[in-house]
Amino acid sequence: MRTSKLKDAKPHIEKAKRSLEMLERFIENKDKLSLRHRAENYYNGLVESVLAIQDLLLTDNEYTERMAHSMSQVNVEREYKYRVTANNSGEVFYDVSALMPLKEMRKDILLTGKIRYDKSVSRAKAANKGAT
Repeated sequence: MRTSKLKDAKPHIEKAKRSLEMLERFIENKDKLSLRHRAENYYNGLVESVLAIQDLLLTDNEYTERMAHSMSQVNVEREYKYRVTANNSGEVFYDVSALMPLKEMRKDILLTGKIRYDKSVSRAKAANKGAT
């Protein structure tokens, strides 16, 4: 684990805490607050923060180990195939063939439900906002 990156993770940790606090506030004030879209937004913020922290703290090898462990946990009683491969540019890919039960996946695999865009797109948007 890259503990040297903990300082860089601080804003994501703070965002995750805020998201958890707001979700907790929704429980306390469910009759006063409209939860329809708010709860989902704060849940998504929480998950995105966890993903950002994971991206900062785990090396590629550690992530791959955890991916393999999660696959084995989900498919404890089923056969599955899991292979790590890379292209000529050094990009790593996971080749997975498995029949994964929903109950086990929900315990061991975190899904975002959102597409994470390339960071360079976010930087370009930020640069355009600053230029006006």
